[in-house]
Amino acid sequence: MKKLVGVLIALVVALLGVSIGARTLIDQKVVKKNLMQAFRDQSGLELTMDQVAFQVLPWPSFHATNVVLTRPGCTPFVSARSVHADISLLALLHRELSFQDFTADGAHIVFHRTREGRCSTWLPFKTDDQPETASHQVRDQTIHAQWKISFAALHMSNADVSWQDDHQGDEQRGGFAISSFDMMGMRSDGPWIDLKAQHDQTPFRFRGRIGPTHRVLSASAKQDTPWGFSFGLTFGPENAQDQMVIDGTMMDPHRLRGVRLSLQGHWEDLKDLEGLFPHLKLPDVGHVSGMADLREKNVAGANEPHGFAEALRSLPSRLYPVQVHLQLGHLVFPPGTLGVEEALHLRNLQVDGDAALAPLMIQGDVDWGRFSWTVHADFHSLEQSVMAWMDPGKPSVPLTMQIKGRDRTLAALFSRKDKDNEPNVTQDGVHLDIEGTVGRQTSTLSVKGGADMLQLPEFPGVGKQLSGAILHNLFVQNTLSVGPLSQDGLTMIGLRDVHFESQEMGGVGSLLLERRVNKPSHIEGSIHFSHLNGDALAVSSDEAAENSSEGETALTPVVSGKNPDHSSMSSSDRMQAFLKGLHEHDLMLDIMADQLHVQELDYHDVHIKMTMGGGRLSLDPVTGTVEGVPLMARVAFDNTVSPSRVHIEASPLIVPSSITFRLLGQPAFLSGPIQWDGILDAQGINQESFFHSLNGTVGLSLVKGEVKTATLVPLAGPVATFLKLGDAMVAFRCAAMHMDVHQGMGTVDTLGLQNKHLALKGSGTVNLNEGSLALDLHPRFTFVGNSVSLPIMVTGSWMDPKVAAQNAVDGEKQLSLDGGADDPDLCQPLLQKAREGHNGLPIPAMQNASSEGGGFLKALGIGGKP
Repeated sequence: MKKLVGVLIALVVALLGVSIGARTLIDQKVVKKNLMQAFRDQSGLELTMDQVAFQVLPWPSFHATNVVLTRPGCTPFVSARSVHADISLLALLHRELSFQDFTADGAHIVFHRTREGRCSTWLPFKTDDQPETASHQVRDQTIHAQWKISFAALHMSNADVSWQDDHQGDEQRGGFAISSFDMMGMRSDGPWIDLKAQHDQTPFRFRGRIGPTHRVLSASAKQDTPWGFSFGLTFGPENAQDQMVIDGTMMDPHRLRGVRLSLQGHWEDLKDLEGLFPHLKLPDVGHVSGMADLREKNVAGANEPHGFAEALRSLPSRLYPVQVHLQLGHLVFPPGTLGVEEALHLRNLQVDGDAALAPLMIQGDVDWGRFSWTVHADFHSLEQSVMAWMDPGKPSVPLTMQIKGRDRTLAALFSRKDKDNEPNVTQDGVHLDIEGTVGRQTSTLSVKGGADMLQLPEFPGVGKQLSGAILHNLFVQNTLSVGPLSQDGLTMIGLRDVHFESQEMGGVGSLLLERRVNKPSHIEGSIHFSHLNGDALAVSSDEAAENSSEGETALTPVVSGKNPDHSSMSSSDRMQAFLKGLHEHDLMLDIMADQLHVQELDYHDVHIKMTMGGGRLSLDPVTGTVEGVPLMARVAFDNTVSPSRVHIEASPLIVPSSITFRLLGQPAFLSGPIQWDGILDAQGINQESFFHSLNGTVGLSLVKGEVKTATLVPLAGPVATFLKLGDAMVAFRCAAMHMDVHQGMGTVDTLGLQNKHLALKGSGTVNLNEGSLALDLHPRFTFVGNSVSLPIMVTGSWMDPKVAAQNAVDGEKQLSLDGGADDPDLCQPLLQKAREGHNGLPIPAMQNASSEGGGFLKALGIGGKP
């Protein structure tokens, strides 16, 4: 019996082998042709092979060399040095080539999309929805049924994968080397995948199970149940591996529809993925851990992706979270993000949303330049938050937020152990409560808070009186409006109902900033100070700068490459930057101050209206009072004509001497309130040409001021050389100058200075462009009831004057000694001429010259103050 069974089996096998061999396998060319046709019908790819061998005994198998799969007219998709596989014997009875262990060695897999978007071999499968039908080929009136191809298992070794996307001229490349790839059970309901690969020197492994492969490969496969998948990914060496678990389902894996995804794991640096996928352009995110559940947003109509490749590329934008619990060690937004020019660092970030309709909570530390805060934000719901961010048409989401400053404690001031995380800024008790709605189209937030001590940012182009200044006992309240959000950042920021109060300043105001496409940016606002103490701000700013210089070098929160440091620029560069700003910005700013204190001057009812745009700048009016003296000034600059024109009018304007010399770009040699009176006009393209074309009249005067001894000694003549023994500054009752200017040449008709023992008057000319002098001066010293005078000529420049005594007609020096001065009070006529009839600060009372030599020396700064 056993012999009979054995004979029968052998007979069946022999007959089957002979039958199949006779029909197909014996004719290698026919089998090769059928195999190529089957690949074309089932995948849309062209298959070419050099040497092909099919064998029946002892078991059906297949072997080929130089195998290439190509989409017609495109770059080869797969090429391999050799492939081999066993073939199922029973499947051959159904005209099916079922490869049991298809193994490829030395394979190269290439994904390439052309600049025109063609040849996208990101998708090696057909994407049409036409059902598969039998193909009938007619040859010699004989009909041949179509052969089918299937795989039970796929193996690769010593392979590599690369991709290149040239679409729209944005070339992107990537790739990795495959040590081994195994896909088992491809005809089962849960195929197993195991990929071991390496990018540069970084190994990674990807393994897990997926649903039936035919639902991915076939456009006509029935898609009526969820198609599941579960993967594990490790990235990096074993002692420092990033890990991620990916689970989920798809309703249509062939078209990537109905995606539900769950991610869980930890990642040291997300930017590592850009080594594999450079087109991702991931943010700088480090130390990521947690989980997230994602769902696909329904896309219908014209926005629905067509084909697997397009669906794959658009998948990240179609996914949104329905549950999230993430911890991020740091997240960095580079300069320029959302229109903010300084980098924004988020540290120790915690993001939690238990469900789609549950609140979304975000908390962590925020570093912006030198400033650092702790932030806690609660959004109304996770779903509403995501929709408001992803879809501009969705409504804004309600938000509550608390911001607290990271205080500079004594430990932080003296410790350098945590330099990266300690804020290098002076602040204490900073807190803000924010409530409102946020969205891509519009955001409206109510802000209320304060600080025991807060250092202001360093604003570009703003002096030390505000940049970096410290405010004490600050309270602030306003309504912030933002939006809409574009690719270039925020297009509008508005502050209204602003109220602020501190020891240094207080007031109300509003501000609107608009960034317009192909138009100058627009800034409009009004600020009404109830009080502003410029001296307190300047002192705190200087102290902050000293503290910063003693510690680590600090970043400025606003100044960046787009806003260069004007203090280090040449006068020509500053002029070009100024002219450029006249055309790039539209500005309307209205500033008022009930009380303004600057360098011992108390201003009241100050009003400055500034407009800029279209190449023009106007300060009109500039009004106020100081010690009862009404002030009025106007400034206009016009760059719409060539050369540019400037007009300055003061009737009068009283400002501290430091501000005057800063505007003139000259070192200060006087101290005190300088009063400007007159009208000046000029035109030019740079500072030199403006001075050269200057025309008009101007009077400058001071009362109760001081002058540098080094400046006064040459003007007082040889008889005052002993002043060098005194203090660096010499006090005076008054000083004044009045001149007529024509084409940069000033004719000085009045020049004088007077203190208790010194009276100086004269006239001459000044070349404003070159800074040269030609002055005829008459200094007079009075002491112990006597006076000494010696007329002198001063040439050279203000900084380097040349002094020579004037000679009389007979050639002798005009030194004179007498018992008194011709005019003991020079201030009245000097100031009347310089002020051009306008009111000014009161003139100190005239003091009689002391009959004691000690009082004379003290008046000149020798031996103490008088």
